[in-house]
Amino acid sequence: MGLADRITTLWYALCERSPEARRHRERLGAAGGLAFLTAGFLTAVGLGGLVEIVLGAAAVVLALAAAIVAAPHVRQALFASFRTGWIHEVTARGSVALRVVTKASGAAYARSRSATGRVDLRGEARRLNTAGVRLRRDGSTTEAVAHHRAALTILRELGDDRSVALTLNNLALALSRDGDDAVAVGLFQRSAAILAELGDVQHEGEVIANLGLAHRRQGRGEEADNVLQLALRKLAPTSNAYRTVEAELRRAS
Repeated sequence: MGLADRITTLWYALCERSPEARRHRERLGAAGGLAFLTAGFLTAVGLGGLVEIVLGAAAVVLALAAAIVAAPHVRQALFASFRTGWIHEVTARGSVALRVVTKASGAAYARSRSATGRVDLRGEARRLNTAGVRLRRDGSTTEAVAHHRAALTILRELGDDRSVALTLNNLALALSRDGDDAVAVGLFQRSAAILAELGDVQHEGEVIANLGLAHRRQGRGEEADNVLQLALRKLAPTSNAYRTVEAELRRAS
């Protein structure tokens, strides 16, 4: 029995008037009530972004199930799309990201309670970023991106501009590692602009250096050289980042 047939069979089984179907409906109702209670709790402790992700994923699943039950031609189109691979790719990436965010955010409450009983959101964002950097270096770029996006959501809610800027840099590095330099360039620029406003010259220089290297990977050699020269003017001459940029400019000359 295929997936579509299973969904259709389950739907009609739930609609029956038998005692067994009624028990199944009651269990689904209880599960739904528990889900709403959990969503309210997560929102109360500052994890509203996670709730939005889960609800959005649930809405997509329900919409697909309804389409499969109601319209055979929609079902055929969906399964044709699965065979072409694009829906499978989107679903796979989305499920990985959702699993990472859910696991990380769910663990936050157990690990991060402060003496006042409140969740340590700043600490959780720091843990997410640290894990994201490690995952990026290990080659798990999709999970790294999910970690940094989750950290970014928390830090924006906290209004921590400096940490937001540094997290944007981390996110851009993960996307760049995944081959998405076009998006990474915009994130590097936003990160550098925030750090410039805050007067954090060293970190601004490091982000600008990352931006220059992204330009280099995209084949914009002259623009890369100009950006890297700007990075040198921002960086401390004794820093590792300064020496790395100098070496890159010598190599390209």
